[in-house]
Amino acid sequence: MDGEMLRYRRSRECLDKDLTPSISTYEYEEDDDCGEFRRTRATIYRTQMFLRPVDVQNSSDITLVTQLNIERFPIFEKLISNWEGPISASIYASDAESFQLTEYWKQSRILSTRRNIAIHSIYKRGNFYPVNYLRNVAINGSKTEYLLLLDVDFLPSQGSHSILQRHLNDFKKQNALILPAFETVNGNSFESMNKNDFLELWAQKRVRPFRQEIWPQGHFATDFEKWKTSEGVYEISYQHDFEPYFLIRKSECPPFDERFVGFGWNKVAHSMVLNKMGYTFRVLPDVFLLHFDHPPSMEMLKFRTSPIYRKCMKMLKGEFVRDLIETALPEESCSYGERCVGDSACIDGICLCVEGMKKLAAQCVEPVVLELAERIALTTSTVAPEKARATTTTPKRQSTPAPTIAPIYWPDKKRPIIGLAGGICGVGGVCRSMTTCQENICVCFWGFKAAFGECVRDHHFGE
Repeated sequence: MDGEMLRYRRSRECLDKDLTPSISTYEYEEDDDCGEFRRTRATIYRTQMFLRPVDVQNSSDITLVTQLNIERFPIFEKLISNWEGPISASIYASDAESFQLTEYWKQSRILSTRRNIAIHSIYKRGNFYPVNYLRNVAINGSKTEYLLLLDVDFLPSQGSHSILQRHLNDFKKQNALILPAFETVNGNSFESMNKNDFLELWAQKRVRPFRQEIWPQGHFATDFEKWKTSEGVYEISYQHDFEPYFLIRKSECPPFDERFVGFGWNKVAHSMVLNKMGYTFRVLPDVFLLHFDHPPSMEMLKFRTSPIYRKCMKMLKGEFVRDLIETALPEESCSYGERCVGDSACIDGICLCVEGMKKLAAQCVEPVVLELAERIALTTSTVAPEKARATTTTPKRQSTPAPTIAPIYWPDKKRPIIGLAGGICGVGGVCRSMTTCQENICVCFWGFKAAFGECVRDHHFGE
């Protein structure tokens, strides 16, 4: 018997109630067919971080972040072979499957020789695949400054890790560097290759832009025709339903919205948040992704065959858009009914930081955090000496470049191993479950707030 089922049955016998709290976010939740979808967001999953020891030497490296279930593990091994950099992966599994996995990697030639792969186990519960919770766990479990957000069934092109490292100099504040996504035609299978070889396959119509035939809007904004001949990074405009795969700074990456489970809208919603935050989308010219062809997942089959499933996904997206429109970031204007985020409050039509807090990116933080971040950002700046001297003589504080992800240490204190909610991030940016490391602070997921180191539900959320 699966361990989670055993725990559930015993709890039912003792408590005579479901373990998953039913929390209504919308007044009509129980009046339609989608209540189960909405309640899933409040599910607390057993989560075990770092099932195996991890050794990442360079905190300025790029971690490939992904998620999967046990059925996708053979594809995951192929992904590992195509990426020599650090990896942080969340696996959705039962107790028995997790045990089998730990036994398997001891004998796996690929896994047993790699020390830069972090595996996190999220134990199965409920009827839906919690895709965005898995992504958030993998992000929290990464130990580097930069993240490559990827689905497990996409293989990076030849030499992507080293090429992406060279592109780190192309980063600007709130940038997402996009890797164009492609798929094979008629189920062809190809090994990792460079761009020139890939363009030959494209000319032969053996590959094409991902989901070009059934969901073109998902990647249309990438401008594939321009990518064919591009030799430099180019900027594109955000378009509706855009869901790219990209490289991003960990400290600037907002969490994925966990109301989305299964198949549908989970990456689109994240791109919408980035667009609202003012992110710039730029496409890399010399790297790409190729989808590994496989049978459709059970969640995808549900989406394709169940009208109720599609209806609920569409409804969740509508509610997400409403929440997104009705929120404002610090220093943005806020009208009646809008909710200020980032620990700011709507005062005289502006989301302002209160109680002595200061704005750092999209978050209100303690003044000491802002001062340390600015100090470290200046000392780690790579600007030319002449420009640096000019910057230091400028008396205006607002001209100081916005801090990025330089590590912050509290005075006379050591960084904790695992950061608590509302506190400084732990070593390598690790925070406890239900939080994500943003600007070196462990921030609770959307809909929750920090209280004594824990994340508790914000009962004002959604009002």
